[in-house]
Amino acid sequence: MNKIVASFGVAALGASSIQAVSAQNLTGPSRLWDASLTLRAFYDDNRFALRDSDPAKDDGKGFGFQISPSVGLNWAGPATTVRLGYTYSFKWYESTLDSATIDEDEHDDQTHTFTAALNHAFNDRYSIALSESFVVGQEPDTLRDPDGPLFSGPPFRVPGDNIRNYASVAFNAEVTPLLGVTLAYNNSYYNYDADLLSDILDRMEHTATVMGRWHLQPETTGLFGYTFRYADFLEDPGTQRDRRSHIVFVGAEHSFRPDLRGSAKVGIEFAEYPDLEEGSESEVSPYADANLLFMYLPESYAQVGVTHQRSATDVIGNVNIVRDSETTVLYAKVRHMLAPRLFADVSGTLQHSEFSGGQFDGDNETFYLVGLQLEYQINPYLAAHVGYNYDNLCSDIPFRGYDRNRVYIGMRASY
Repeated sequence: MNKIVASFGVAALGASSIQAVSAQNLTGPSRLWDASLTLRAFYDDNRFALRDSDPAKDDGKGFGFQISPSVGLNWAGPATTVRLGYTYSFKWYESTLDSATIDEDEHDDQTHTFTAALNHAFNDRYSIALSESFVVGQEPDTLRDPDGPLFSGPPFRVPGDNIRNYASVAFNAEVTPLLGVTLAYNNSYYNYDADLLSDILDRMEHTATVMGRWHLQPETTGLFGYTFRYADFLEDPGTQRDRRSHIVFVGAEHSFRPDLRGSAKVGIEFAEYPDLEEGSESEVSPYADANLLFMYLPESYAQVGVTHQRSATDVIGNVNIVRDSETTVLYAKVRHMLAPRLFADVSGTLQHSEFSGGQFDGDNETFYLVGLQLEYQINPYLAAHVGYNYDNLCSDIPFRGYDRNRVYIGMRASY
């Protein structure tokens, strides 16, 4: 018989703070199927991401509720694992807004998230991993790619049925006992509901990577490789932002001890913009991707990381066009067992962007996200949560910065 698991409390920690390590990621699927239903009430003090000086900001404050069912299927064989999942979220907001810049009379947001993953080992030397993530949503943490902490779209909630699809495939081969090779391809598709964002951000991004793995020691692997990225914008004037990037990198993976491991890649990114009205341009910038995971207790861990790369931006300007941004992301998460059934989560993301080209060339902005949570496991089937999420955007561009506070209370039943 399937067991019912219920949880209730204040503010389950949002995904906007970090790409975290979850228990499911560490243990893999354990049952053929699972399902859950989440019911929550919440308070949001800035639904429309308005600056403090905007007289309409108070109109964005209000309570609401969320209903979110989900279902998952898991299958594990001797050499293959498969995971399928679907989550639906309905949020009703008390607040609406009719101002000079925003006309949003809808009270609800609806989000659909479909996920799929397949891992197969042909033998001890060859394996393949495929994943798919399709989202229709509004929040920036929902619309970003699931493989990293980078926000490459608007750093605020975007109303409407916005689409993000992400698919990846990676083939791993151990060519010799000392040398391995990874061949990977990722595809990201973005389609925004609002015409203004659609014209400058609708795009398809292709990423292909060839990476060598040199097993220097049992605990150390050297990395070296090449990545090609092509950002193909689909609407005018966004088509001027088409970008081809060539990245050459070196790095290493190292296991310091069984509970502490990390990886780092550093290199150079050479970017070309062939379709600008003022003529072709190019940029050279650093590239970095590093992270560290410390599982210091059986149910406690700390994760930190940093990335640096070029990315798309919703900032475009009125005089010439902003091509993209050079972006650094710092992220961290700690989950600590305070007592046998009491857990604390603290997470944060800092994303700093410098705009390239056009009216805002050289201007900067920083996006901060913080998440706090306490979770008490009343029994194996019942848990209580208390938490808080904070977003803040500081920008050199006038009238763009904002801050946002959110608190949630709710109940979750799982099968």
